[in-house]
Amino acid sequence: MVFALEFYKKVVYLKKNHGLKVTIALGGWNDSLGPKYSNMVNNPAARAKFISHVIDFIEKYEFDGLDLDWEYPKCWQVNCDKGPASDKEAFAAFVRELREAFNPRGWLLSAAVSPSKKVIDAGYDVPSLARDLDWIAVMTYDYHGHWDKKTGHVSPMYAYPEQEFDYFNTVSMIVIKFVFNGSHMLLLF
Repeated sequence: MVFALEFYKKVVYLKKNHGLKVTIALGGWNDSLGPKYSNMVNNPAARAKFISHVIDFIEKYEFDGLDLDWEYPKCWQVNCDKGPASDKEAFAAFVRELREAFNPRGWLLSAAVSPSKKVIDAGYDVPSLARDLDWIAVMTYDYHGHWDKKTGHVSPMYAYPEQEFDYFNTVSMIVIKFVFNGSHMLLLF
């Protein structure tokens, strides 16, 4: 923890001297294992407690906002059989409540989201997230990999002719899914 606190100070120092905005991220692949985020977002009292704590944390360390990286609502670590269907609505409510708490402070709120159509459909209320997030970062860097047992671009703009589904695992599908559902700021990485 001491290392993290020293790192926070260094980052905030750079921010103050170079006009940067610095957000703190929560989640990631390993941190998303299990039901903890689902339990929190599905409980209004737990959401309120978390929001209160995150406000204190951001103020204490002088960050400019929060980036959410829960992998993933309903589809925990891409398994859509693990989480409850209520994760989708509860995550949208959580993001809305964070937005309401962050607006008076001028803080940023963003999320890293799955590039999978299946996960997007099951876990994200896209219009709600598009309204309440400053930007959405779509993790397009691993549509394909060693698990495919063949070579190909890891984040193709369009489907390969031999792909089983032409809408699956392509950057163009993600852009259509998010932009046409109201996202004003979409980052692909």
